[in-house]
Amino acid sequence: MPDQISPPDPGYEGSRFLAWLSKHGGIQNLKSCKSKCEQLGLNIDTILREWGTERIRINLSRGEKVVVLVDKVWAGQWTRYYDTFIPHHRHWKRI
Repeated sequence: MPDQISPPDPGYEGSRFLAWLSKHGGIQNLKSCKSKCEQLGLNIDTILREWGTERIRINLSRGEKVVVLVDKVWAGQWTRYYDTFIPHHRHWKRI
């Protein structure tokens, strides 16, 4: 792990979840996040506990529970480290 990246290390599958959440604006309803985590073999409750509320948390939005990515810089560092970053459609891609 490079020194300039902040712990905790989310792991490869965790970084895939972070990339997905980032791609969707850093906020998604809890049900969608649980479904995505199950696809990746993760548990949303474990993620929230291990990564900490300073990075990712559950908030209420219009009476619905949503997962909010608080520390987008941290998430971006790990998605780039694991090469799971999903670029915006306007970003150029090297061939």
